[in-house]
Amino acid sequence: MTPEPPLSKLASPLPAEVPDWPRVDVSAPVRAAAKVAAVVGVSGVILTRVGTDIGSVLASELLALLAQDLDTVSGLPRSGPLRDWLGEQLADGREVSVVFLDLDSFGEINIAHGHSEGDAALARVAGVLQRCADERDFVARFGGDEFAIGCLRKRDAALDLAESIRGELEAARLPASIGISGGRREGVRDDANLGSVVEELLRLASVDCLDQKPNRG
Repeated sequence: MTPEPPLSKLASPLPAEVPDWPRVDVSAPVRAAAKVAAVVGVSGVILTRVGTDIGSVLASELLALLAQDLDTVSGLPRSGPLRDWLGEQLADGREVSVVFLDLDSFGEINIAHGHSEGDAALARVAGVLQRCADERDFVARFGGDEFAIGCLRKRDAALDLAESIRGELEAARLPASIGISGGRREGVRDDANLGSVVEELLRLASVDCLDQKPNRG
């Protein structure tokens, strides 16, 4: 059974007099609906399904959910916005790469110095990633001591980015294992399920990262 899209769970019944708000398909991501409301400067959006109005959502509700997508420790978006960004780039026919990063000694930092120092280390890593990235990249905290970058770069350029990040982190005494996926269009059909493609890119980059771990095997 296909789960109900998140926007449908926010929907309120349409009022007797329907406001002049922009219309958003109920299958759209919450972030996309919030962006529409913010750009147009309205108090909400009308949800549609197959061109028929089915309900409305207040902009304040959308923005409250968006706040959950920001990681307060690193100051970076979480993985949900990254997945949306990758899907949008693929839908527009662009090639993407994923750089996946896992700190090698984060547990030791927490044990030796406490969680406050661990949080500070995560913030320093986020700073390195943002300095190395440019307008082609989307940097996110994936979870725990993992980070991921969606890139509009071919594989060789993504590898160059990974090496730049690796060098800066080693200089900061924050060694990390880094994996790469994507950068080529092989096997991605025009009718591909983009969500599945995104998840596979993230999985492959994560597996490649794990393979780089010191003393693996």
